Amino acid sequence: ELLNQAIAMYHQGNWKVKPDSIMFNCALLGWASISGVDGQDQGGMAAERAELLLHKMKSLREDSSLDIHQDTQSFNIVLDCWAKSMNPSASERALKLLREVPSPDECSYNSVLHAMTKQTTGTEMVTSAEALFEEMKGLKEKKHLSISEITFHVMMNVYGKSRNVDGATKAEALLRSMQSDGLSLNATSYNICIDAYARRGDSKKAKSLLDEMIAISEVHTECRPTIHSFAAVVNALAKSEVEDSVEQAQMIVRNVE
Repeated sequence: ELLNQAIAMYHQGNWKVKPDSIMFNCALLGWASISGVDGQDQGGMAAERAELLLHKMKSLREDSSLDIHQDTQSFNIVLDCWAKSMNPSASERALKLLREVPSPDECSYNSVLHAMTKQTTGTEMVTSAEALFEEMKGLKEKKHLSISEITFHVMMNVYGKSRNVDGATKAEALLRSMQSDGLSLNATSYNICIDAYARRGDSKKAKSLLDEMIAISEVHTECRPTIHSFAAVVNALAKSEVEDSVEQAQMIVRNVE
């Protein structure tokens, strides 16, 4: 509303309120702050409104003297809206918008991958995420893009939260490849994989990863298990058919204490 008032006042001759890219980005951040928030983002409309505002930036630049640029930050804010949105078409909309970004960065791609973590049915979205991840690696080789632990974690979540039987195995494969790519493992890296196995009721693999965290945490403190690590293994045991699952769960709880 305030942005629209500023645009109207400017067109009426008030140069003191000339809208610029910063003003639009602030408005976009407003929509991003409520995207996906229960009770505030009715029907996932925040991302829709943010994208409409993004396109309005382009139309105003073309139709007036306003010096408004859709920069990578502008696109990334809207992509973040889609990443957090509960709109069923969020992943498709995010992927489509990514192709409009003039110079996408790691954040741009990660937002799309994050949106894909919510698409848990079928294998099509996992395939799309894999293709996007390979695209990122290709850009990295050309030194056009950086890939951090965050990208690996989001991609691991795509696998882990999917309904694919081999999702946890693929998530762990990425975990094992992180160090060879010069990246550092931490508790989040392990927790994603533990949770992936827990979702599939594979308590043996989940517990083995927890044991690995405990073993290496004396040297690598960033890999020290968190409450989530222990809780995920207990969850895996609850879903498993292991005879002594209750006893194992009790032992894990005692370790936390």
